[in-house]
Amino acid sequence: MDHQKKLALIQFLTFNVIGVVNVALTLALYFLLVAMGWHYFLALAAEYAFGICFSFFMNKRFTFQLRSKATSAMFGKMIGTYVLLFLGNLALLVFFVDVLEINPYLGQIIAFGSLMVLAFLMQKFYVFRVAHTHPNQPS
Repeated sequence: MDHQKKLALIQFLTFNVIGVVNVALTLALYFLLVAMGWHYFLALAAEYAFGICFSFFMNKRFTFQLRSKATSAMFGKMIGTYVLLFLGNLALLVFFVDVLEINPYLGQIIAFGSLMVLAFLMQKFYVFRVAHTHPNQPS
């Protein structure tokens, strides 16, 4: 296996390990808040706020191994992608809970799970994309 393929495989595996931890933490937070009587919309907002921060710092450092300082532009991209993911998640959750009458716990598991691939692609190719320039091209 060549270096690029090996790196991509390691990156993919690391992203998934961090993703599993992130999902466990964020779903636990969501479940706790709903159990405490929070409306599922507010619980979802709190879940996303925590998940964005956790995912940003863990994936920056461990998945994509960016050692440079986190910039506000980079974090802004992360927030922007998660605003889109949040809206998609909310639309799915409202559909599952209010239309299909699925309980908000199962509804969130289904909604969140269906958006995971999109989250990976957005982080890899937008948030943590490092510009690679040819040595003879201006950056």
